[in-house]
Amino acid sequence: MDEKTGTMWSKVKYGLGKVFIGLSVYLVVSVVTALFTNLILLNRMDERVQAIEYSYKQQDKNFASDLRSYESWLKAITQKVDVLQPRVIQVEARVEYTQHCLEELKKRLN
Repeated sequence: MDEKTGTMWSKVKYGLGKVFIGLSVYLVVSVVTALFTNLILLNRMDERVQAIEYSYKQQDKNFASDLRSYESWLKAITQKVDVLQPRVIQVEARVEYTQHCLEELKKRLN
C-alpha cells in the first residue's frame, strides 16, 4: 500500500506541477498580451493627442492671422472715417443751410 500511495502521491504532485506551470504560463502570456495591447492603445492615443494639438496650433495660427488682417482692416476704415469726417460735417452744414433756405423760401412764398 505504501508503494501505491507513494506512486499515486507522486502522480498527484506531477499533475499539480503541470497545472501550476500551465497556469503560470497562461498568466504570463495574459499579462504580456495585456501590456502590449495597452502599449499599442497608448501609442494610438498619443498619436491622436498630437494630431489634436497640431490642429489647435494651426487654428491658433489662422486665428492670429485673421486677427492681424482684421486689425489692419479696422485701421484702414478708421483712417477713411477720419478723412471723411470733415466732409460729413461740411455736408451736414450744407444740408442745414439748404433747409434754412427752403424755410425762408416757403415764408416768402406764403
